[in-house]
Amino acid sequence: MSPIDPIDAASLAMDRLVREIGIFNDFAFRRPESLDEMDERPGWRDRWGGSERLLDPWGHRFVYNPASAEAYPFFVLYSVGPDGVQDTDDDVRPRDRSTACTKQSRTDADNPQKMIMQK
Repeated sequence: MSPIDPIDAASLAMDRLVREIGIFNDFAFRRPESLDEMDERPGWRDRWGGSERLLDPWGHRFVYNPASAEAYPFFVLYSVGPDGVQDTDDDVRPRDRSTACTKQSRTDADNPQKMIMQK
């Protein structure tokens, strides 16, 4: 079995985080202020596998901005890529590499094909 491409791994990890953020929103009726806030809620870290899921394949934290003007009313989530620097050509965006992800309903959280991405 060949190893997974790091860009694909980053995209898959972000897909999972998008689902988590959607589920968090369903229970808290708002998006988390930060990715760390999801770990601070009782039972959340155990449910989703700990803080290491907040790191991309290169060991950098995913960039998350819940109140970005560019993505309103959604949120920004991306990997800074191998160079670890924001806003460079190697940044990895979820799925189609767009900047904004919609919140999801709990029903769609288990079906990533239904996840709507918006540019």
